Amino acid sequence: GDSIDYPTSEGDNDANDDGDDLSEDDANDEDEEESLDSEEEEEENLAPTIPAPAQYSSVSESDETKPFEEGETAATPPPFGYRIAARISVQPHILMPFCTESEV
Repeated sequence: GDSIDYPTSEGDNDANDDGDDLSEDDANDEDEEESLDSEEEEEENLAPTIPAPAQYSSVSESDETKPFEEGETAATPPPFGYRIAARISVQPHILMPFCTESEV
């Protein structure tokens, strides 16, 4: 946690205050929050700040089982879903023909 906020002098200071009043700070210091949000986002801040990634995380397990549903979820979190979506999307595609070829 500190490792990510350390690189940014402001982030370290904001992180301390943000942790105390995450809810209030979000609405009070939107500008400042944005700056540290970039780094904290990767942390657990992405859950309370953006409900989209949180849902994707939970669906991640279901995504692997249902690749078609994954596409819809990827639309919500483009940065996170896009990367994972490309991987999962390609996996089923290559697996499908591969299995069929082997069977035939």
